[in-house]
Amino acid sequence: MVDKKEVKRLMKFSRKILNKAAYRKIRKLDENEKEEIIKHAIKSRLENELEDLKHQTYKMKKQEKDVFFIETKLHSLNSKIKLFTATYHKQDFVILSRLLKEIKKEMKNV
Repeated sequence: MVDKKEVKRLMKFSRKILNKAAYRKIRKLDENEKEEIIKHAIKSRLENELEDLKHQTYKMKKQEKDVFFIETKLHSLNSKIKLFTATYHKQDFVILSRLLKEIKKEMKNV
């Protein structure tokens, strides 16, 4: 049996994380399929974001910029992503999104 409250909560997270096209496709799916597909889509999107940030940091490091704080926050982000994809709690999502914003802001300031 599919827990509709859980699917509704996951849809809120996916709306903030996924692009519009992916979100629309997920909304059209059958209720029985949604939960696992949403979880997979969120996890893969967050992991792709992490890899992109690591790649940007690597480029900045090659330009001999100081990226110590960015790298430290990226290590923390990796663990926050794993925690969020294990629990899918709202508080974990808030912390994760706040950390992502901090990292992006730090990258602009370097």
